[in-house]
Amino acid sequence: MFVSLKVIPQLLADDSGYILRLSVRMDGYTGEKDIPLTEAGEHTILLTKTEERDRSSPKRRKRASMKQEEQVAVLHGGHRNAGSGSVAGRASDASIRERFRIENKYTAGAGIRVTKADVNKIRGECERGQIPVFQMDFKEPNTLRNLDRWVMVPLEEWTKYIAEAD
Repeated sequence: MFVSLKVIPQLLADDSGYILRLSVRMDGYTGEKDIPLTEAGEHTILLTKTEERDRSSPKRRKRASMKQEEQVAVLHGGHRNAGSGSVAGRASDASIRERFRIENKYTAGAGIRVTKADVNKIRGECERGQIPVFQMDFKEPNTLRNLDRWVMVPLEEWTKYIAEAD
């Protein structure tokens, strides 16, 4: 097995003399150790997993967002609201058969925060008995490929769905 390490040596001075600081990076792991130059021998550097960052460009994230809106709408026979959020009268991201009003969110991080304000916003955008829906995607940080998809609906709608399924 081959492992690629990036080692960054730094020579530092303190009151007791010179210190060699070794910083090591390897595929999502980092570690650092200060070694006094008077200390010979073998040294072990403990590597810890670093937090994955979203490394995609803003343009790529915008395209991924628009693609998500289109996929969700088409998947269920609905339509994407072009210019959603930026054009008056085009609230939310999509509508499905005038029955659902959808807001899409995605993250390449650890999670998505949905606030009471978000819930009130989508609920307020619903017309003629539409059901508010949050559709959430969890994406791989570098490629923005879907890892998992979830939907959030009000409990009363979920209860109706369960009753109809029985």
